[in-house]
Amino acid sequence: MKFSFNNWRALLLGIAACCCAAEMQADVRVDNAWIKLAPPGAAVNAAYMQLSNQQLYAQTIVGVNADCCAMAMLHQMQIEGDKASMVHLDELVIPPQSSVQLAPGGLHIMLMQPREKLALDRKVRLSLKYSDGHSQTIEFVVKKDEQ
Repeated sequence: MKFSFNNWRALLLGIAACCCAAEMQADVRVDNAWIKLAPPGAAVNAAYMQLSNQQLYAQTIVGVNADCCAMAMLHQMQIEGDKASMVHLDELVIPPQSSVQLAPGGLHIMLMQPREKLALDRKVRLSLKYSDGHSQTIEFVVKKDEQ
């Protein structure tokens, strides 16, 4: 089989397009993914992690699902004067070549309506949905405190 210049060009363009598509859906790096063990009687848990976006474009999380509960939501803790409150976030933008920390007292994923009580050292799978349509599944571990 003999390839013409146009055949080679089409082949190379196809390979380049596949590489670019894979790069566009590259996952955000996740470090230190953990869930704080809830005190007795509590009906919610909170998940924390470090998100690092190595891409040259922002990545936006638009949804969260967890295998341990019926509802998972992005939240931000806000303090006004002597009052603290939680605010639901519709999305979380991870700027290009930057990191975002989800930590106690700040950004976190609220895990609500648990299917069962989360025990120490249990592994939980959370799925992050991005604005470009792809999802990323992460394994979290339940801990007393960040270690």
